[in-house]
Amino acid sequence: MAGNILGYNSEGIVEKYGDILFTREDPGRDNILPKNNGPCGCNASYRRDVLSLVHGFDPQILSAEDLDIALKIQKNGYFFRYAENAIVYHRQRLTLKELLTRSYTLTKYGMKLISDKYPDDYSYAKLLLGYFLRVPYKIVLYPYVILITPFQEDKIFHLARPALDILVSMSRIWGCISAVAHKVRYNPRKN
Repeated sequence: MAGNILGYNSEGIVEKYGDILFTREDPGRDNILPKNNGPCGCNASYRRDVLSLVHGFDPQILSAEDLDIALKIQKNGYFFRYAENAIVYHRQRLTLKELLTRSYTLTKYGMKLISDKYPDDYSYAKLLLGYFLRVPYKIVLYPYVILITPFQEDKIFHLARPALDILVSMSRIWGCISAVAHKVRYNPRKN
């Protein structure tokens, strides 16, 4: 079962950005989450027998463990139903340094291991390419952001968001490069 995660009492630009970046509101079709997209760990529930079947959480996955458990469950023929009234109000409490560290860690120790473990579902090269393409895309669109800012409710956040997108993408690119340089690899024999 998966529910919604909404930002709670976010203070400042970085916390508001974290609410957008780290929350999921995609119920999928017929309130069933799409394949290869699991619930965020802070608002997910699992049946005990299903967790036992997939041998629980993988201790090698240091970040994105919620995605890993979701993939294991889905590969065993189960799905996640989305309960729109199951809402968790979550406060990110992030500084800029914490936001960038979290993005770096997610990419280096989470998505790298996920792509090793599930190569048919996740391509690390495509992930890296996506981060690289996001940077010039945000830079090119910034004049448009400036033009529409007077019509936005939170003008400062609206202007800061593309810059934060670029910083997070750069942090994730660095995480990808670092994972490859430090030979971060999933070892299937440990499980």
